Amino acid sequence: MAGLEKVLEIYEQIWALNYALALIGWDSETYMPEGSAKERGEVTSVLETMKQRLYISQNLLSALEELEESAESDVEKGIVRVLRRTIKYYTAIPADLVKKEEKVVNEAKIAWRRAKKEANFSLFAPYLEEIVEINRKKAEYLGYEDHPYDALLDLYEEGATTRELESFFDSLIPPLERELKRILSSGWPQDHPLEEAPYREMDMETLNREILNLLGFDWGLMRIDRSAHPFTEGIGLYDVRITTWYHGKDFRRSLLATIHEFGHALYERQCDPKFWKTPVCGGVSLGIHESQSRFWENIIARSRAFASFLSPIVKHHLGIEASPDDLFYYFNLVRPSLLRVEADEVTYNFHIALRFEIEKGLIDGSIEVKELPSLWNQRMEEYLGVVPPDDSLGVLQDIHWSLGAMGYFPTYSIGTVVAAQIKEKMEKDLDLENLIEKGEFGPIREWLRERIHRWGAIYPPKELLRRSLGGGPDPEAFLNYVRGKYKW
Repeated sequence: MAGLEKVLEIYEQIWALNYALALIGWDSETYMPEGSAKERGEVTSVLETMKQRLYISQNLLSALEELEESAESDVEKGIVRVLRRTIKYYTAIPADLVKKEEKVVNEAKIAWRRAKKEANFSLFAPYLEEIVEINRKKAEYLGYEDHPYDALLDLYEEGATTRELESFFDSLIPPLERELKRILSSGWPQDHPLEEAPYREMDMETLNREILNLLGFDWGLMRIDRSAHPFTEGIGLYDVRITTWYHGKDFRRSLLATIHEFGHALYERQCDPKFWKTPVCGGVSLGIHESQSRFWENIIARSRAFASFLSPIVKHHLGIEASPDDLFYYFNLVRPSLLRVEADEVTYNFHIALRFEIEKGLIDGSIEVKELPSLWNQRMEEYLGVVPPDDSLGVLQDIHWSLGAMGYFPTYSIGTVVAAQIKEKMEKDLDLENLIEKGEFGPIREWLRERIHRWGAIYPPKELLRRSLGGGPDPEAFLNYVRGKYKW
């Protein structure tokens, strides 16, 4: 225990810096004045450098070696594993590159917002070129066996490789193309009058808040705000914040984003409190994190049972009279569309496959940043038969590259597939449909807490899935889900 106590005593300083950086990051995306970006970048680069120094300090390395020799419990072994991964990163990546990345992404976020607003990729391109170059350097410093993209994938999904994901998408996309053709030819609804139904923002905010209440949002430790792109910030175990957006019509856009982010927030909040201020507190990977948000968004909120539950609530808050059938088809329209965040669950993975292909090319040098707008449009037409009319609805639609995140997008498909596996497993233990229709979400939260959330990052993602679901990401589970649900 002495080794563990020593490690955690040193780690507390890192935890405090992470807390401060997370709070700063949330503020940057919500209330920070745009003109503050450069100064904010200076602040975060200094804090990141301080964090790096702590990770590679001899004090921590010595204490970790002592813990590694004596570690017996899964918790101790998990702490060693997580710290070793982070120390590897900070040892491999030079401090000046860490500092440069912080400064670039803080300015890039603002440039991305401006470029998106003006639908002008050229305003963002210089920043993206720097971000791509930084990520290429990171891949070389971190090392890889097969493809430079492997090094970046592993940062977000521990143990994932390019070859493994190529096989994953090869198993998912071709049969999904066949399912999409079947669904579209069957006459499944592609549009709905509710898409044009207007709402007052204050009414939509009240609706979102009631749904969060009913799902189990803890207002004493969580909050919701608005941002250009919905996200969740797990500042600490006792401070988790989400955002959503409002558009004035088509209320499902705001509601589904809110429920999606609730899934992320719940995962952060339901980690075992014993892990507070330790390296294993919080989600183990972004793929597992996305499985939680996609579970609540797709499996829960897009279900027939939820449509029955939601119908009177929508009438009360928005004055919209819609039957459960109306809401079900409205929430489950299937049509090729331009925006990933608003894609239906059938076409969603095509958006991720496109980004996976582009990111691989950017990192190995086979694709250049200047090619992206035309390449994006070409691939969208090939995958989904739609062509963006401008950069805002095309290559500029997602915030992630402006945050420096390369290797992140495949986790969305991993999460989408795992969410279907969770449904399969959960239905063996719970009468899921009945619970949703009655608005009894406690047993669902508890099932997720016991099987996935409470373990934090103790186990690597593949091991956690083996323990909780019996195996890793399985595209066939998602394909079966689509085949069973989309029958007209």
